[in-house]
Amino acid sequence: MSSLSIDTSALHSMVPRLPVEPVGGSVDDRFESMLGRMQEQSSTESARRMEIFREAACDLVSSAFVMPVLASIREQSQAAEPFKPGIAQKRLGPVLDQYLSDKIVRGGNMDLVDTIARKFEQSLGSRQE
Repeated sequence: MSSLSIDTSALHSMVPRLPVEPVGGSVDDRFESMLGRMQEQSSTESARRMEIFREAACDLVSSAFVMPVLASIREQSQAAEPFKPGIAQKRLGPVLDQYLSDKIVRGGNMDLVDTIARKFEQSLGSRQE
């Protein structure tokens, strides 16, 4: 049996070499630096998670509370015959209601949205533990 020999020197030249820096500072300094980076990453993840909860809360408040009010106002219109909504207005009314309710909720600083977002965060936090 013949042995197959492979020249790996060409492969070694293709692999990028990372610069090796001497480790500086004491162990405590390096630990503090690493801990700071971890806390910074944790705070950005927490902020991103809270942003997602707030977005979900905005969607909930918009579709469950504001949109039905706008729809009932639009449907209770008792305009005279020439001013009554036409076919297009009747069909596109719900789309307009959704758009306006999203704008109202996202445009205002509603305490209800903040409360729901905190409840979402609390319920998810208790599930992860």
